[in-house]
Amino acid sequence: MAQGDLTLFNEFRSQVLTGEHDLNATDTIKVALISNSTVPTASTTTPVLADFTEVSGTNYTAGGATIGTPVVSNVSGATYKFDGDNVSWTQNAAGPTNIYYAILYNDSHVSDMAFAFIDMTVDSGTTPISLAAGNISINWNASGIFLQA
Repeated sequence: MAQGDLTLFNEFRSQVLTGEHDLNATDTIKVALISNSTVPTASTTTPVLADFTEVSGTNYTAGGATIGTPVVSNVSGATYKFDGDNVSWTQNAAGPTNIYYAILYNDSHVSDMAFAFIDMTVDSGTTPISLAAGNISINWNASGIFLQA
C-alpha cells in the first residue's frame, strides 16, 4: 500500500446495507490519526475507533477532524461516489510524531464504527509522518473519497 491509498474495511458494504452508516450528510463522518499499535487491514472485523491507538499532541484534537459537506451521489448506473471536504491539521513542534494511518469513522454511530483507512506513511507502513514536521492535509481525489458499485 502506498501513501494516500484508501482501503475500505471488508464489512463496510454490509454495514451500509444494515443501516450502520448514512453517509449522505446525516451522520457525522470524521478522520482520526492513529499510530501503528494496531495495524488496520481490510479484514479487520467490526472495526471501531477504539480498536486503534489515536495519536496525541498539540494541534491534534482527540477524535480527529470532521469531513464537512459529506454527500453520496450517483456517478453512473449502479456506481455511487462518497465525497466531502478535505481535512487538515496545522504544524506544531509539539504535534504528534507517530502518524501511520488515518481512520474514517462514523462519529454518529454509538461505537464510532470505522469504515476505511488510509496509509499515511512515507514508505508503505514503515516510517510515520509527523505534525511536528509540517502541516498535514488529506486532499480527496477529484472523483471522490471513494466509489462504490
